[in-house]
Amino acid sequence: MTPLSPAELLIYLRSRCAIDEDDGCWLWTGAMHRNGIPSLRLHGVDCCGRNARAAAYFWSGGVRIAGRVFARPPCDERCIRPEHQRYVTRREAMALAQAAGRLSAGRRHAAAVIAVRRRGRTIDDERVAAMRERYAQTSNAALVAREFGVHPSYAHRICTYRARAEGNVFAGLAG
Repeated sequence: MTPLSPAELLIYLRSRCAIDEDDGCWLWTGAMHRNGIPSLRLHGVDCCGRNARAAAYFWSGGVRIAGRVFARPPCDERCIRPEHQRYVTRREAMALAQAAGRLSAGRRHAAAVIAVRRRGRTIDDERVAAMRERYAQTSNAALVAREFGVHPSYAHRICTYRARAEGNVFAGLAG
């Protein structure tokens, strides 16, 4: 048995779809993964992790780019037409899902964390000094983290001068 060419595989994919007359979507009639992704399985063929959208995109000549994922198409979640696919970065996919209201609680939290990091929110110098003073009293970074509302590892790095060092930290080490 000779292996199928990408064009033949694309014809096979299209044969498994119902064509929408209005916008030309290829609506997948095969199995769907529980997270809403059209699922494909062919013996002896690279099916892009069983993702029918990815298979259609790559078999039609699309190029793999590291760090990119497939976001849901804007038309219908069952659509696998290569021209309708959105091949975006994870951050863009998360923003698209958030705009559509499809993020789980954990993903909403991750999006909020990314937004805070992007804004460049930092701890001011007075708060750093207060954290270091409290750490000098207790020697407990976890307690300092709870009191000041920061992550324990970040509190430990601040309190031990591994983050936000003041002045020349090597000044006392000169022989």
